[in-house]
Amino acid sequence: MRASVLLLVAFLALAFVVTYAADEEEVDEVSVSENEDKEDLTVDGARSIRRDVP
Repeated sequence: MRASVLLLVAFLALAFVVTYAADEEEVDEVSVSENEDKEDLTVDGARSIRRDVP
């Protein structure tokens, strides 16, 4: 009885960890694709200041 309960708890914990890791990857992919479309971003993601030089 105890073994089956421990096995169930371990399985649920593993499923939670796998689901959480998959959600984090999706969020990272979306944020990277949004930043690629913007021309005025520097390498670290900060906005650059454009100045017109006469």
